[in-house]
Amino acid sequence: MPKASLTSWEHLTDEVAIRRLASLHLFLDFNNCAIICTECGYALQTSDRTVSKHICQVHKAPLEQRKGLNAYIKTLDLPDPNQLELLQDGCSPYPHLLVHTGFGCRLCRLRSKNSKVISTHMSKTHKQESRNEDLHLQSWTQNGRRGYWIVRPEGSTGSDNGIDCSPRRRGRVAALRASEEDRLAAGDRVANATDLFFDRCKDTLRHTDHSLRCWLRSQVIGQAYKAPFSLPGRKRTTQQYCTL
Repeated sequence: MPKASLTSWEHLTDEVAIRRLASLHLFLDFNNCAIICTECGYALQTSDRTVSKHICQVHKAPLEQRKGLNAYIKTLDLPDPNQLELLQDGCSPYPHLLVHTGFGCRLCRLRSKNSKVISTHMSKTHKQESRNEDLHLQSWTQNGRRGYWIVRPEGSTGSDNGIDCSPRRRGRVAALRASEEDRLAAGDRVANATDLFFDRCKDTLRHTDHSLRCWLRSQVIGQAYKAPFSLPGRKRTTQQYCTL
């Protein structure tokens, strides 16, 4: 790493500060309020001298290059990278962040580099089987704790995975997406109808006479049960009834 005269960071213009940071492989994003290690490809924490420690321990930057850096970083008052807003899906790759190959849930914004995480999420949360599709993801943080957004690498012509495909293939992709959207819409209608059906059943049960509900619960001909048929007491049990 080339040496630079960084004895003082006080009273620097933004332009000069950016050049000095670049000599340390750091990029200051004023718009998104983040300082990014361009060699590692993620935003750094700015508390507890983290930036200086990072370029010292990971990139072996000598003391003379780090002198005054912590004080300057503190004046920027940058937020925790885990609190930064994610960029919009479908944008071009952010030039200083790593691009990861990963997977995403079709029904919400959960993304992960691990396909098993998405499969488990789809099964438990959405009660559906996962159909994994390779995506290109970026995150502000090293481990993606804040989340990921989907990017379209340069050369992408519209497919989610960034592969330059023929018009015929793009037509098939569009048709499959339309079919998938129709299937999900139909599933939503069934789920809504089921919820309405159970709501009506519960309302009917609440307004049914106590003695009649005792007869409804009985399994013995000609004899009412001592306790009435009633709604499940636990919310989880009710949810399980609705998903049968």
